[in-house]
Amino acid sequence: MGTGGRVPYAGKLASLLVAVRDRGDAIEADLMRYYRVQLRDLFRPGGGASKLTLRLLWVYIRHLPADSALAISENGGTAPWTMADHLAADTWLAIVQSNSPKGKAPKDHPARERAKKKLTEGKATRSRSAHDRAKARNAERLRLARK
Repeated sequence: MGTGGRVPYAGKLASLLVAVRDRGDAIEADLMRYYRVQLRDLFRPGGGASKLTLRLLWVYIRHLPADSALAISENGGTAPWTMADHLAADTWLAIVQSNSPKGKAPKDHPARERAKKKLTEGKATRSRSAHDRAKARNAERLRLARK
C-alpha cells in the first residue's frame, strides 16, 4: 500500500480504514483476484464465522504484487516499476551513455525522470496542503482563544 492512502503518524488501523474508504473498489478487486475473499467478509451482519479480520486485511494489502489494482490506483493509473523494469532502464542508460558523445548523454531513463518529477510534485502539493490546513487550524484556535 502506498503512502497516498495513509494518515501520517496515525498507525496501521487508521491507515487501513482510510485506504478502504479511499480505494475500496481496488482493494475489493484485489482481495477477490489474489485471495478469493470479499471485503464484506470483514463485516458479517448475519453472524457466522468471518473469513476476514482487520489484521488479515492489513496483511493481504501489504503483500499485494506490483500489478495489483491498488498499486496501479495509487500510482496514477499505471503499474509501478518492477525490479526488472529498473534493471532494463539501467542497461538502456549504460548503453546510451557509452555510445553518446561526452556531455550529451541523458542522466537517467526518460520514464524514470518523469516518475521522479511526478513524485516530487505530489510531495510538494501534499506539503502545501498540510501547511494550509495547519494555518487554518491555528487561525481557528486563535479566534476561539480571543472569545
